[in-house]
Amino acid sequence: MRGHWPTWCTGVRTSPFAAHAWVQTDGRPVGEPSDITGYHVILSVPPPSPGPM
Repeated sequence: MRGHWPTWCTGVRTSPFAAHAWVQTDGRPVGEPSDITGYHVILSVPPPSPGPM
């Protein structure tokens, strides 16, 4: 509930083809196996920028 806002990512790998979505904080995937590094990020939604509201 407090702390870092995660970045939402989707990615693909080509051999064998697979698509996957995950969240990451500080550039590290949260609760994902180590083979996530084989995915190429095609879309990411970063935390909102701080600014006036």
